Amino acid sequence: MPKGKKKPQKQRYSRPGPVSNRLREWRLRRGLNQSQLARMAGIDSQTVCRIEQRKVALTGGYTLPRLAKALGCSESELVGFTGPDPLFTFEDLVRVAEAALAAGAADART
Repeated sequence: MPKGKKKPQKQRYSRPGPVSNRLREWRLRRGLNQSQLARMAGIDSQTVCRIEQRKVALTGGYTLPRLAKALGCSESELVGFTGPDPLFTFEDLVRVAEAALAAGAADART
């Protein structure tokens, strides 16, 4: 690189604190105990306990969307992602997939 020119910096995305801390913060902000949150999310209370104790990871799929919905926050907020907003939400992708499946089923009937 020529002298005097700085290398462009990559955009950084931060994830402040472990997800276990974020889950506990959101739960306490809502005034819920672990059992109440688990009941609202439709998951086992031991799962909430294990996530907060960092015994299991909260990686998405089934549990993350349920906890976020029960806490009234987005999945991104719950995991502490502070990068740019995604182009599509998880719900958008589900709607597209359902529409594609429905279209495929309609084509199969004709």
